[in-house]
Amino acid sequence: MEKKKTRTQLYRINIIHILIIITLITFITEIIVYLDLNLSGRLSVTPMNYLIRYIIIPDAVNIISIIVALWVDYSESFSEKIKNYSPVVAAGFMSLGIASSHNFFITSLCGTLIPVILVSVYGDRKMIRNITIMSYVFLAIATIIAKYDSQKTYKYLYIDSVVIGIIMAAAYLCGITTVNLVKENFEEIEERILKEQLLTEQLLHDQLTGLYNHTAFYRCLEKEIEECEKAKKKLSLAVIDIDNFKRVNDIYGHENGNIVLIHLAQYMKEICEDSSVVCRYGGEEFAVIFPNTDREKAKEIMETVRRRFERHNYMFMPQHHVTISCGICEVDLNNLDKADELFKKADEIMYQAKNSGKNQVIAI
Repeated sequence: MEKKKTRTQLYRINIIHILIIITLITFITEIIVYLDLNLSGRLSVTPMNYLIRYIIIPDAVNIISIIVALWVDYSESFSEKIKNYSPVVAAGFMSLGIASSHNFFITSLCGTLIPVILVSVYGDRKMIRNITIMSYVFLAIATIIAKYDSQKTYKYLYIDSVVIGIIMAAAYLCGITTVNLVKENFEEIEERILKEQLLTEQLLHDQLTGLYNHTAFYRCLEKEIEECEKAKKKLSLAVIDIDNFKRVNDIYGHENGNIVLIHLAQYMKEICEDSSVVCRYGGEEFAVIFPNTDREKAKEIMETVRRRFERHNYMFMPQHHVTISCGICEVDLNNLDKADELFKKADEIMYQAKNSGKNQVIAI
């Protein structure tokens, strides 16, 4: 399958298409002018000399420039930076060809401004500088050719060339200023997006444990239920509560109670699979979403968590251990529950574990 083209690639192709149209228009115009001058007897040179100088040579330059630009753009041997240069340089050579061959129209020298205008879109200051230098060189070459052209008698040639050079400098400065402004705006937007992402992360995470919070839990659970419905994959939910946690807080203080919460969160993050979503539902209650997992596998994982957590020794209560009770339910693919209904089922199973002795995992 062909890759979707980027905006820059499309811009390059559009420039080449415009150059092709300019070449066709220029060729048709030159033919019409030639026929008019030839039929009216106003040709100052022989028909062959006129055709070579004003039609064959400039159009050959145009066609070769376009072919080279197309070859560079479609070749895999060149970098994106060189490809960006190719249509702009082609436009420069075309403007030089037109300005040199049709120098009896002083406005043809203005064509050397076109590359400077085209390159600004890329937003590359170095590229704008290089193309501007190229355009100045082409303007100088076209001016010299016009000066020594035997048919050229326009006495304000140098003044016009200087004016075009000043306009070119203005175009360069406008391009640089635009690039700087766009870059500043982009940096501001990027900074704002990062701040919003950070704020969103903070709103969805529990500050103490770093786990997803109550809000994020329901968002994740709803999403997993939708995926479960589409792909017909298994889904299990575990609800965990720390046994006698109020007693820990009352006897040892809330700071030590926070240590217990943090340790449980760490064990669940370490033991649960990467695809699992571990959340702090609120207070001493936690929940784990197990995508593509049946209740037996979820029970096996939570049993490991329960045993590890139970064996943990705390410096502030060396003679005691803290335990958890856990209830697990599996989604019925034939009768999908809503997120709150699924949580309620797992929560009820968790209370069964508490009421039947605590420190155990029950999966139904």
